[in-house]
Amino acid sequence: MMMVDLGQIKGSMENFHASLNLFDSGIYQFKELEFPDLMYHAIYRKAKMLHQWSQNGNSQFYKLALESYNIALKYYSQEDDAETFFEIHSQLAMVYAEIPSDGNQNAIWAAFSATSFKEALDFYAQAGDQNKYASVANNYANALINFPEAKNSDNIEKAIHYFNEALEIRTADAYSEQRAFLILNYLEACWLANNINNHMERVRLEDMMSKCKEVSSLTTNEEAIKRAEDHLTHLIDLKKMLLIA
Repeated sequence: MMMVDLGQIKGSMENFHASLNLFDSGIYQFKELEFPDLMYHAIYRKAKMLHQWSQNGNSQFYKLALESYNIALKYYSQEDDAETFFEIHSQLAMVYAEIPSDGNQNAIWAAFSATSFKEALDFYAQAGDQNKYASVANNYANALINFPEAKNSDNIEKAIHYFNEALEIRTADAYSEQRAFLILNYLEACWLANNINNHMERVRLEDMMSKCKEVSSLTTNEEAIKRAEDHLTHLIDLKKMLLIA
């Protein structure tokens, strides 16, 4: 157990090679001692570390993270431990969305990702866990922006929908810092949207401007405030052009 705990600490320090060795040593010992509950929990924690390692510019570890998450799912079933089962699915969804692939595989990974995201969202909605729902909705929205173009739906509008759902939960009084960065994600998606008419464009523009102004009241993070101010500058210029038109 100390090996696994130290492996997680090393991972948080981005000493990933040492982390992997410690995790593997701990998992081996749990297997030899026939403690499957501790072994599979360690495998799940190892998967999270591998995912973080992949996100830090080492994309070759995405498939190892995927493999470890799927091994963990052999133990954590929906019937026996639904919370962990769907937590793993929400992590799997992110791996599917982020894993590099050629053009032929992009649609397949996106489909896997969407399925896992939706299953996790349905579970958290039914369980009434709004905090987890907002977190997964935000991650799903970010993933949708980078999905291949869909034939029968608009991924950007879907992303905006899920950002709005998360914003309804991430209120200013309870989640000010998280709301600030969620707003910035929402704004990025809105710039990519194809507004169906002038009225919709103006309504969305006013909403975007309002949210830009809100950011400075939510956080002291200078980068976040600067990004919001940049968005607002572009929106003001766009509004002037629309008025002229």
